[in-house]
Parts: sequence; C-alpha cells; structure tokens
Amino acid sequence: MGKEFLKKKYARPTVSITGLGRDELDLSDYALVREYLEAEAVDVIINCSGYTAVDLAEIEEDKAFQVNAEIPENLAKICQSKGIPLIHFSTDYVFDGENKVAYLESDSIHPLNVYGSSKAEGEKKVLANCDFALVIRVAWLYSAQGKNFFLSMLRLGREKNQINIVNDQLSSPTYAGFLVEDLLNLIEKKSLGQELPAGLYHYSCEGTCSWMEFAQEILEKDDSTCIVESISSEEFGAAAVRPKHSKLDNSLWLQKTSLPTRTWLEGLYICYSEYCETHGNGKA
Repeated sequence: MGKEFLKKKYARPTVSITGLGRDELDLSDYALVREYLEAEAVDVIINCSGYTAVDLAEIEEDKAFQVNAEIPENLAKICQSKGIPLIHFSTDYVFDGENKVAYLESDSIHPLNVYGSSKAEGEKKVLANCDFALVIRVAWLYSAQGKNFFLSMLRLGREKNQINIVNDQLSSPTYAGFLVEDLLNLIEKKSLGQELPAGLYHYSCEGTCSWMEFAQEILEKDDSTCIVESISSEEFGAAAVRPKHSKLDNSLWLQKTSLPTRTWLEGLYICYSEYCETHGNGKA
C-alpha cells in the first residue's frame, strides 16, 4: 500500500507525501516515532505497515500482534496527542464468513485465524485511542507491485500448465490504486478545510467472485494457456482458516465521501494495464 501512495503522489502536486520504510523509522520504537513526529510538520499519518502473512501468523502470533495491534495503538496515541488524523487499514478477515450478504460495519466480528484476530485488535485499539482515526477494512487488496494474489497468478500462469485455486471463498478483489486515489482526494479536501471522515468504514470494489474466478480473469488478461482447476478450501489445506464469504458493504463509505464506486473487473483491467506499462510486455 505504501508503494502505491508513493507511485501516485506525483499526480497530486497539492499533496506532499513522505514515505518511510522500516530502515528509516522503526515503528516499534514508540519514543523514536514520537520524537520524529514532534520534529516534523505532519497533517495526516497513513499507517501502511502490517503483518499480512496469513498462514505464517499461526506460528508467529506475537509478531503478528506486535505489528497489527501494538504499533497501531502507539501511532493512535501519538496522533491523539498531536490532534491529527490517523488512517489505518484493517481486513475482511475479522469476520467468520457465515453471512450470506455483505458485511456492515455494525456486524459482529469473529475472526477465524491469528491474522484476523491481530487486525481486529488493532482496529479496536486505534479507535479507542484516537478520536481522529479513520479505520478502513479492505477485502482482497492487490496492486501491480509488491506481493499479492494478482502478481502470484501472473507468475504461476507463465510458469505452469495447471494451477489449483480455491473456489469456495467469496469476496470482492479490491484494486489498491482505487483506494489510494480516493484517500488522496479526501486528504486534498482536508487541505481546503474539509475534515476526514473519522470512524470505521468498509471499502471494496463492487461485485463478488471466488479466488478461482479471480485467477481465471487474471490469466485471461495475460493470454495465458495455463488451466485453472477448482478445489475446495479443505483440499487446499492452508494453515489458517479463511472466511467463506467476506464481501464488505461499502455503502457507508460512499454516503460519507460521495466518491464513485467501481467494479472489481474495472480494477483488474487498470491494474493489468499498469503492470504491462511497467514491465513493457505490450499485452495490455
């Protein structure tokens, strides 16, 4: 997510973005972070850090909770003391997937794995410690850079003749570029006097599909001859249990921001086009 902000900042000359990696600022060092922010003129903090290795979190629980809960709590306390907004990202994995309709912000959470539990604790701590916090739950986030399902499928589709993809987990793949553009819109408006919408919100593209259907669309865009075989979650046998249906209802977000909604297929088209531009393969 951080790379996506830095990539798009050049299209927003009115918004100044400073990106700090782990080597530049250790977020686990509360005193160091406070000292840095006291010395800088900061209007908004966007927390793009996160422990996202869902299966590995089952054996690295302490690390997952440190990154996904303790660090956000410290950032929230600092933002509260400085009177500035904190934008923090959470996940659809805070839900158990038993709903047959899209989840609302008011629905009860029940994470099925350590990753989901750590993110649930993080959003709770952020909202409890910062009155200006904007916590956004996102489903199936991907982009043309970093590590994500979209890039994994492109790689596997070019390396293999057949891949097995889960068919019984449903949500809406969400292109990170859309989320970043929308947040930059809101930050730009803040500079003109309009406050960010504090609170908990759901953000996702419109439409629903399975991981298998998402993979098929990615490979079709890439003209891949790789065959996608459908398997169940049980057959796949991941270490962490995933929710079966985690579509997020983003009507509250749309109501508060009046920003346009777009489909997951639109997001995939744009993301693949960006990937082709970067890698110069000329397929988009």
